[in-house]
Amino acid sequence: MLIQLNLSEEKIRELNYKLFEELNPQIQKRLLSVYLKAFFSVSNEFLANVLYVHRNSVDTWIRIYREQGLDALMSLHYKPRESELNAYTEKIKEICSGSLIGTVKEFAHKIEEQTGIKRGLTQIRKFIRRIGINHLQSGHIPAKADPVKQRE
Repeated sequence: MLIQLNLSEEKIRELNYKLFEELNPQIQKRLLSVYLKAFFSVSNEFLANVLYVHRNSVDTWIRIYREQGLDALMSLHYKPRESELNAYTEKIKEICSGSLIGTVKEFAHKIEEQTGIKRGLTQIRKFIRRIGINHLQSGHIPAKADPVKQRE
């Protein structure tokens, strides 16, 4: 069954413009499917084969465009996962400000002691950077170092 999508030339031009302006490949596929459907009046199954997607996806995209418009077609509505550590952000910042922590491994151990949440070193490193704590690597202190000058 071939369902036509009758759009004005202005709408087709807008779709064409948005198609090449958009950076997200998923949204590009959505826009291209609606554009081809409106411009060439091809079947949804043909569009699915051309775009390497399931026919139901093309059906959904065209239905969204008809019912809700271009803005709804261009939004993905993905909800990012929340980290369990986000609930303890203030407590973790206090841990960092209260004592000097030399390595990410020590930081992960302190976080596990205080919150009970165990995470890998990569996750801890990403989390502390995200909340604004910079992990600074330092070298060794020479044997003849003057502590007074270093404090200055």
